[in-house]
Amino acid sequence: MSEILCTEPKLGVLGGMGPQATQVFYQYVLDRTDASCDQEHLPTLILSDTLMPDRTKAILSGETEPTYQRLLKDALRLHHHRHPLQHLPLLCGSAAGGDLHPHHPYDSGDRALSG
Repeated sequence: MSEILCTEPKLGVLGGMGPQATQVFYQYVLDRTDASCDQEHLPTLILSDTLMPDRTKAILSGETEPTYQRLLKDALRLHHHRHPLQHLPLLCGSAAGGDLHPHHPYDSGDRALSG
């Protein structure tokens, strides 16, 4: 089983900001996957970090670094979980726009994840 997971595309989901968005996203993926059995679905890791600090408050206050570091830590946790991921959506509109860390917008976070 682990050999299959090493070579197959993998999806990591950084969610929990809000939890319902994570569930809706994963249901969206499931509904659009052409699979006739469980084994034909995309191997997926979901981290629902409901303790993530409020992203909007961080952006408005200018105190973005702690929240950015938490996002990066979670992304690294998912990315390096046994096998690197090929896709890592961030399910948070506030964080995904790049305003959370002006020097490292999250849409180019792949450089941070590969290091």
